[in-house]
Amino acid sequence: MILDSGSGVRRRPMHFVRMGMPALVLLSAAMAGAQDIKVAIVDVERAVALSAEGKKAQEKLKAEYDAKSQVIQQKQKEIDSDQNRLKTQERVLSDSAKAELTRNIQRKQTDLERMTQDAQTEIQQLQQDLFRPILQAARTVINSYSAEKGFTILIDVSLPESNVVWWNKANDITDEVVKLIDAAMAAAKPEKSETTAAPEAKTTK
Repeated sequence: MILDSGSGVRRRPMHFVRMGMPALVLLSAAMAGAQDIKVAIVDVERAVALSAEGKKAQEKLKAEYDAKSQVIQQKQKEIDSDQNRLKTQERVLSDSAKAELTRNIQRKQTDLERMTQDAQTEIQQLQQDLFRPILQAARTVINSYSAEKGFTILIDVSLPESNVVWWNKANDITDEVVKLIDAAMAAAKPEKSETTAAPEAKTTK
């Protein structure tokens, strides 16, 4: 995930700025005509990433990614070694040996491509599995908090289509959402049952 520092300014290419200006003008006009409109800003991506469970999920995802990367890199080293051998020993290897080595290289390259594709698919699936419950919790607490505070408009600045280039930090509820996510995720965890019973008191005859 690419996180914004939360400074209140989002750096984007100029075409995003130009696209966003009409929306900001319309929003300003609407607010000028209706003083009771309450606007809040949230960075859902940042809130999820900074939550306790979000940090754990990122650690698990990184560990799995690193493990798969090591396997892929080792396979690539084997291919590089075989290719180097074929290049440096071309004159001394027999035709049959060169043909066999070439077939091995091609087979390993095919295996590497399949391995890489499988790893990408598995990482993407793991990412979805890890972050799905956190995102669901985020949506729930954001809806409840917005209703409680009476927000008329809530803008998620982590979405590219939000087109928000600047906002007042006082309107940013991201830090509060992080706390709410942590509380919701903690409450959702099943309580550990007592696995060991207290020892019975010995009776004397």
